[in-house]
Amino acid sequence: MLKKVYLRLPLKSKILLPLLLAFVSIWTLATISFGFFFTMVLEKELIEETKGVSSLITETLEREKKLLFQKGRWISDSKEVYQLVAKKDKSNLLRVLLPFKESLELDLVKVIDSKGEIIALLSQKEITSVDFDSTGINKAASNGINYFNLVAIKNNTGSLIIGLTSVKSAEKVLGGIIVGTIIDDKFLTRIRSNTQPHLVIFQGNQITASTLANVKSNSWEAPANDSSPVKVSIAEKNYIAYSVGIIGLNGTKSLLVLLNPDALLESCLKKMW
Repeated sequence: MLKKVYLRLPLKSKILLPLLLAFVSIWTLATISFGFFFTMVLEKELIEETKGVSSLITETLEREKKLLFQKGRWISDSKEVYQLVAKKDKSNLLRVLLPFKESLELDLVKVIDSKGEIIALLSQKEITSVDFDSTGINKAASNGINYFNLVAIKNNTGSLIIGLTSVKSAEKVLGGIIVGTIIDDKFLTRIRSNTQPHLVIFQGNQITASTLANVKSNSWEAPANDSSPVKVSIAEKNYIAYSVGIIGLNGTKSLLVLLNPDALLESCLKKMW
C-alpha cells in the first residue's frame, strides 16, 4: 500500500522523501547518541565530585584526630596531672581533670596506669558502654606510644573517636591519658559543612551516625572500602555512594560512606530528553 502511495507522488516528492527520511534517521540517531554521551558526562562529574568531597572529609577527620591527640597532650603535660598519676590520687585527679574536660570540650577523659588499671574516669552519660580495645590500649600505655581508634557506643547510638597519649615522668612511663569525642549525627553535620553529599558512619554492618534522616530505617548496602562509586536507592531516592576507610582504626571495620544525591542529574536528564 505504501508503495502504491509512493508511486502516485509527484517526481519532486519522490526525490525529497528519501532524503527527508535519511535526514530524520540521522538526526534521531545523533540526538540519542548525544543524549547518552551527555548522560555519561554528567554521571562522571557527579562521581568525581563525590570522590573530591571524600578527600576533603577525610582530611577534616585527620585534623580532628590530630586535635584530639593535642588535647590529650595538653592534659598529660600538666605537672600536677602526672604527679597525681604517679601517686594514683584518684579524688584530686578527678578535680584537676574536670576543668580540662570542659574547656577542651571532650566527651571522655580516662586515665590508666602502665598496667591498664583505671585511675580516673570522666565521661558523658551517653557513653554507657564502649568496647575499648583493652589489650591495644594497655600495650600502648605501657610502652608510651600514641594510640588511636574508633569504637561503637552501646545500641549503635554513635561512635567514639579515642586517642591515647602517654603520661611520663623524667624516669619512666606512668600510664596514659585517653581522650574521646562522640561522632554522632551532629558531629557529621558539622564536618559536612555546606558540601552536597550526606555522610554515614558504619561500624561493622551497623550505622552509628548519619546526616541523612531516613538512612537507618531503610535497607541498603554500602559499597566496599575504596571500590568504585555505585548507585544506591534509599527511600525511593537515588544516590551515588562511595566508601572510604577512616585512617588509623587498627584493623576495625569502620567506613565513612558519602551519599551524593543525583536529583539534579535526573532533573537535567529529564529536561534534556
